[in-house]
Amino acid sequence: MKQKNFLKTFLFGLFLCLGIGSIFGQSPGDLLITEFMPDPNNVSDSTGEYFEIYNTTGSPIDINGWTISDDGSDSQTIASSVVIPANGFAILAISSDPAGDGSVTPNYVYSSYTLSNGADEIVLTTPTSTEIARVNYNDGDEFGDGIAIELENINIPVNGAYTISGSGTNAVAATCLLYTSPSPRDRG
Repeated sequence: MKQKNFLKTFLFGLFLCLGIGSIFGQSPGDLLITEFMPDPNNVSDSTGEYFEIYNTTGSPIDINGWTISDDGSDSQTIASSVVIPANGFAILAISSDPAGDGSVTPNYVYSSYTLSNGADEIVLTTPTSTEIARVNYNDGDEFGDGIAIELENINIPVNGAYTISGSGTNAVAATCLLYTSPSPRDRG
């Protein structure tokens, strides 16, 4: 009987540890910032700024309690469940209508964070302060007003981090509207 209880306790403990590991065990590069709009054209910055996160793993990741920040004073803790599906995307935006026409519903709306039209950073960290994703950029208008900046290739980031330093280095102009058909310019 003792051996049976020990086995049950061991299996329960193992299950618990594995479950906790999948919640807090993210590594740099498990998520990537794949697109961002720091300088929208059709709406104001306070309406149209957004960024997109891609989950590179085969498991969903909930970023509730994680922090979005830059290297300066912008910082916000994500205060609700935002599950990024396995090999899927999530949009975080400064408003509930970043396209200005009701066509886009972000997965999370932030308020204490802004994207600079000049040099800035987008940093995503876990509740234990592990940096999982980062993009550093020198020009929020890399391709002109109203054109989102998109990661050129998901194999570029090293441990989830990359730098865009001008003239298409590691980035391309986003070529589709959020969640809709291809177009040469993003809305925003």
